[in-house]
Amino acid sequence: MGQKRNRRDLSSSPEDAGSQVDHITQRKKLQTPMLNVSSPSHIDESLLLVINSEIQSSIDRSLKTVIETALNREFESLKIEINSLKDLKCSLEFLGDEYDKIKSDLRASEERVKSLTNSNEAMQARVEELSHTLNLAEQHSRETNIEINGIPENKTENLTNIAKQLCTTISVSPLIMETSCTRVRKMNSSVNRPRAIVVKLSSIRSRDEILAAVSKFKNNQSEKLNTEHLGFSGAKTPVYVSEHLSPYLKALHTRTRHVAR
Repeated sequence: MGQKRNRRDLSSSPEDAGSQVDHITQRKKLQTPMLNVSSPSHIDESLLLVINSEIQSSIDRSLKTVIETALNREFESLKIEINSLKDLKCSLEFLGDEYDKIKSDLRASEERVKSLTNSNEAMQARVEELSHTLNLAEQHSRETNIEINGIPENKTENLTNIAKQLCTTISVSPLIMETSCTRVRKMNSSVNRPRAIVVKLSSIRSRDEILAAVSKFKNNQSEKLNTEHLGFSGAKTPVYVSEHLSPYLKALHTRTRHVAR
């Protein structure tokens, strides 16, 4: 029966066949829009994907540029700092070399100063030794002399007669004197007093005899030895008789006398 039904269907009229074809065509037309790739929703998704891709690419490029710029800036800053550190290192090395040089020069100077100090001390000791020797020699050359101070100066003065008058006044024989009598320069030129008279005697004993007689005269007389005793007229001024000391011993005697006061 099935085969018979099919045959009947196939043997149907041309009009029925045309209607069937039209029906199939219409059904296909109704199904075609579901398969169209140009639908609005599909376009929106594709566009969004493209836009997102472009945005992401732009962001990536921007980030890359920003990062590269920042890194370059940091690298430049680091490069400057490294160069500064190199310069600082060079400066420190230079200062270190200069310090070592100064330290070496200072050490050499200290050694030089030490050597000069030792030499100076040795020279001072030698000078003191020579000064002491010279002072002894000077004092030895004066050991038979006496020094008379306070005698007024006069262009026509006779120093030998003044010395003899001194011996007569203090009761000593003038024969103990030699003929050498002279005035000596002042140690302090600003002092307004007569220059001293130095009398050279025959011996140390003669010197001691005169000094002892002068001391005895001062103790026995109501008046100290003065110019009137030696025959000078006018105002009386004290006359002092002492050993003829060297400049060093004279200065030492003056300081000692000031301290004693």
